[in-house]
Amino acid sequence: MRYLAAFLSIVLFIAFLLRCGGDPVAEGDKAYAEGNFNGALKAYFEAKKAQPDDQIINEKIALAYTQRGLDLYNKTKNLNTFVGNHEKAINYVPVSMTSEAFKKEYSQLLFKLAKAYYSTKAENPIQEEQYFAKTLDYLDEALLLDAQNTMADSMLNAIRDTNFQKMFDKGETFFVQAQKEKKNLELYLSAEFYISRAVSFNPTDEKAQKYLKQVREKTLKILDLKKDIPLAVANMKRTATHTLLDITAFNNMGVDVTFDPAKLMIIDIDNNEYGIDVKETDKYDRALTEAVKLEPRKQLDGNVAFAVGKSVGLLYLQYELADGTLSKKYFP
Repeated sequence: MRYLAAFLSIVLFIAFLLRCGGDPVAEGDKAYAEGNFNGALKAYFEAKKAQPDDQIINEKIALAYTQRGLDLYNKTKNLNTFVGNHEKAINYVPVSMTSEAFKKEYSQLLFKLAKAYYSTKAENPIQEEQYFAKTLDYLDEALLLDAQNTMADSMLNAIRDTNFQKMFDKGETFFVQAQKEKKNLELYLSAEFYISRAVSFNPTDEKAQKYLKQVREKTLKILDLKKDIPLAVANMKRTATHTLLDITAFNNMGVDVTFDPAKLMIIDIDNNEYGIDVKETDKYDRALTEAVKLEPRKQLDGNVAFAVGKSVGLLYLQYELADGTLSKKYFP
């Protein structure tokens, strides 16, 4: 049956070519090479009608959209034209990419998108932070696709060198202020944000590492209400075989959610994962082992145990939301 379906697909594609009087993929490639990205997209979508699941065609569509965005940005210096086309491109990037040629070309385009974000003047401090974060994200993604992307690597290193002290100073200022304004817990979260970024820029800086540990000792117990399902750890007990956490989860989404402890995970410093130990958790009062309905603006408190001994360094606790996003709480 599978071979029959493949045969019929080929027959349909040949019939499509005969009807159109040519090869739409070849026509698209020609238009793409000439910089006619609208023409390329039109041809690639024609080809997609006959081969809707063809990964190579999807890759070509993703590249054409992103190239069209870059072309418009170069002409207008309007960042939104680049971003809008790239957002369309993302829908066609295959989940499992097998084409090395695609990875290399797409990596270069992501580098140029990062560069566009970095060079565009923001309208306010919030947008400035968003642009900076996007710059870092796209440089990281570019290098993940192609580790030999020297331009992305050079730009990322230059940003890290230039901004390490700036990020650390911001974090230190928030940390000192938080110690004075003891009721304003948001200051500790801001301190963690900037100091953790500084550490990511220069992981060997001992002073930054020391400050990050100190601030995370504070933020471990604080709910970050900028997240949909923020987590906090009120207390922690570690034995030779287990880690017991007294946690709080808060529904910050505005609709009812189901909080499932099975989606909690501890990640250690070597990126090993540990799910909850239900049998061990059941030994404690307020054990969280069953899924619970959580109404908007309500919190859930309870105990969860993980089979990870005290000799193992912990990195963070995470919870996976229904849409696959992760809420994380970092350990000191």
